[in-house]
Amino acid sequence: MQPITESLPGHARVWVYQANRELTDREVAVIQATLQQFAQTWESHGHPLAAGAEILHQRFVVLAVDQAAHAPSGCSIDKSVALLQQIGQQHFIDLFDRTQVAHRDQHGAIVTTPLPKLKAKVAAGEFGPDTLVFNTLVENVAHLRDQFEVPAARTWLARYFPQPQIV
Repeated sequence: MQPITESLPGHARVWVYQANRELTDREVAVIQATLQQFAQTWESHGHPLAAGAEILHQRFVVLAVDQAAHAPSGCSIDKSVALLQQIGQQHFIDLFDRTQVAHRDQHGAIVTTPLPKLKAKVAAGEFGPDTLVFNTLVENVAHLRDQFEVPAARTWLARYFPQPQIV
């Protein structure tokens, strides 16, 4: 299956769901097959959607729709959410916890930090403006290509870092 970033145009809408843990190779294969089937049959008010789905870094489930072809309705989006909830239940993963920040540690591994512990990591020098974080708030395929993994200072997390004093 071709990656979303190659199969859909830059303006295609994306939704990124972050798993609370790394998925196994077997889970990725099973979930990817489920997502592919869903994307191929996803429709809105009887109109097929130009959609794609993939798992990135064994942790992020990404759904995308080319809204120029046909926009998803609230009901079709609800179906995608229900599917992700079902996948979560079947694989004992949480895809809806937005209180975890996924980032790379000093060794390049992907880890998550609960928001309440982020300030302590910043104070300890374990998390800084240059820490690579995964921006699950990207809105389209173009942003998924070039703004998904970015330094923390380029995201909403910038507020956690001391601002330079203007003299």
